[in-house]
Amino acid sequence: MEANRSSSYTKVVKQFSEKWLAFFGAETLTTAMTARMIQRYTIARKRDRCRIKGTPVANATVNRDLAALKHMLHKAEIWGYLEISPGRRVEKLRDDSSVRTHYYTEEQLKLLVSTAAATRGAHPLNFNDWPEFIVLAANTGLRCREMLFLEFSDIDRTAAVLHVRYKKQKGFVPKGRRERRIPLNVPAMYALESILQKKHPASDFIFHQIDGTPWKSILESFRSLLKRCGLQRSGVHVRRHTFGAHLAQKGVDMAVIRDLLGHHSVTLTEKYYAHLVPGNLSSAVEKLQSSELFIKNLLPKTLPKTDFAPFSGTPNGGSQVSLTGSFERCYVPEVALLAGVAKLAYAADSKSAGT
Repeated sequence: MEANRSSSYTKVVKQFSEKWLAFFGAETLTTAMTARMIQRYTIARKRDRCRIKGTPVANATVNRDLAALKHMLHKAEIWGYLEISPGRRVEKLRDDSSVRTHYYTEEQLKLLVSTAAATRGAHPLNFNDWPEFIVLAANTGLRCREMLFLEFSDIDRTAAVLHVRYKKQKGFVPKGRRERRIPLNVPAMYALESILQKKHPASDFIFHQIDGTPWKSILESFRSLLKRCGLQRSGVHVRRHTFGAHLAQKGVDMAVIRDLLGHHSVTLTEKYYAHLVPGNLSSAVEKLQSSELFIKNLLPKTLPKTDFAPFSGTPNGGSQVSLTGSFERCYVPEVALLAGVAKLAYAADSKSAGT
């Protein structure tokens, strides 16, 4: 698994496997596992609580656990240890994950960059390249780990393109093992030119420590910056959401945002950013307004005189009945014909019942 998966995924699956062994027992063979046992494990996992927040474990977390377990059983089926995997008959829980909509406005980005520039060097051993880091991240949407393993050799300055590469020899594997290319705009190029002036002679990393080695974690340094700016405590990943949110607000197609962010499907992109598209629903409905005058002139203002009132089922004694506003919007001329057909059908049914 370690050969084909990222280190973070491997770590999570190892944590899941510890729970499998504790529940099913180390002596239980895969051939003895049933769909009912897996279902009982799902119920037991739902009773667990989050170690950090103390809240019940979310369905999304349990589904990730189930997906890993079912994948393991599926592999056992492929390799011939199982005839049919019992995980095939176990359904996932309803997805209860919430949509993360936290992102920075342009004013907040300016505040972060200006504050970071003003306090640069106050703590020499801490991460001090926040102005360039924030500008580059807000204009490329790179994940934090992608940023920390970014090298100048990944930048095509002539074509203004950034390449997220597979670097297993340096301990970096792109999420989903998918490499991608991201165009660089003017602010991103300025940030790279600024950081190039401080490049370590023995290192090609764009963001590095004093000795040229890549940073392992910059979270605490970022939260210290947020505190100085008076902004809400959050993770570094918010910069990535800022990139996607700003693109969606400017009307960029969801498929394009998917490719830039490196999402595996446009469904995931729509989940996070579709609601930020300007006039996403209202503009679609407003496109029908062009036919408003035609419809207004087409609809009658009164119901035609009939022997049968189509909406009440009682004889129509009046010559004409004025339409209310709601009826005027939904009335169609064929309704009287349909009412007549219904009347004939009712008479036929009554006759057949009498015979």
